[in-house]
Amino acid sequence: MLILLSHLRPLRPLFSLILVLGLGLAACDLQQDLGHSSHASCRQGLTGCDNRCVDTLSDPGHCGACGVVCPPDKLCQAGTCVSSCSQPYNACSGACVILYQDDQHCGACPNVCMGTQHCDNGACSACSAGSIHCLTASGQGWRCVNLATDSLHCGGCGNSCTPGQQCSDGTCR
Repeated sequence: MLILLSHLRPLRPLFSLILVLGLGLAACDLQQDLGHSSHASCRQGLTGCDNRCVDTLSDPGHCGACGVVCPPDKLCQAGTCVSSCSQPYNACSGACVILYQDDQHCGACPNVCMGTQHCDNGACSACSAGSIHCLTASGQGWRCVNLATDSLHCGGCGNSCTPGQQCSDGTCR
């Protein structure tokens, strides 16, 4: 047994690397939902800033673009620093948000939708099997879509088919 262990000792760094990489990949989606991103790919509606996934429409530290910070007496609304929130927005943690559609403040401040859930009419919800959430064309709110058949989101969120084409198996034809 000792002879076998001594032969495996040189492979310990390799096993450790494989374990760390596997755990890192498993945590990737959760990190994006929690606002952390080690790379530039964030889920739809978020932007990679300072190794985090943020909503530049409401984040007072990245209002309108990465690094644009609202002064302490201002709030971030629709990507602009403002003195107070206008309707239908509500103030939550320095951000002006629409409570019936904001994933970080769904129905109330702060009620965070986790995992694959998105805020739909003030409640966190997940799509049924075969569908995913995509932002609506206006960018205000989410909609469950089937990427294989939805002509506004064919094969990917926001990928619209041209007039006269239909979405079939995720391809506009």
